[in-house]
Amino acid sequence: MIKLVKNHHNECLYWEVCAKGRMLLVHYGVVGDIGWKKEIQLLPFQRAEKEMKKLAVELVFNGCEELEEDNLIAFIVQYPYEEEGIEEALKKDILWKI
Repeated sequence: MIKLVKNHHNECLYWEVCAKGRMLLVHYGVVGDIGWKKEIQLLPFQRAEKEMKKLAVELVFNGCEELEEDNLIAFIVQYPYEEEGIEEALKKDILWKI
C-alpha cells in the first residue's frame, strides 16, 4: 500500500492505493470526508507494485508526500450504546490510522 498526503488551500488531501488480486484499489479525497474510490484492472503483463509506484510518482511530483505505515498511530473510535444496541455499536466502531 502507498499513502500520500498534501496540504492544499487549508485542507489535507489524501490518496492511497493497494493491490487486491489483479486489481488496484485507489481511495482519495479530503481528510475528514468519505472521499472517492476507483478500481484499476491490471493487464496480464503488469505488476501491481510497479503500477502503484507509477501512479504515486506523478502525485509526488505535484507536491504530495508519502506516509510511512510505521509512523502512523492506530486508534479506535467507539460510539456510546445501550446494552440492547450492542450489535449496532459494534458495526460503527472503526479502526483509524493517523
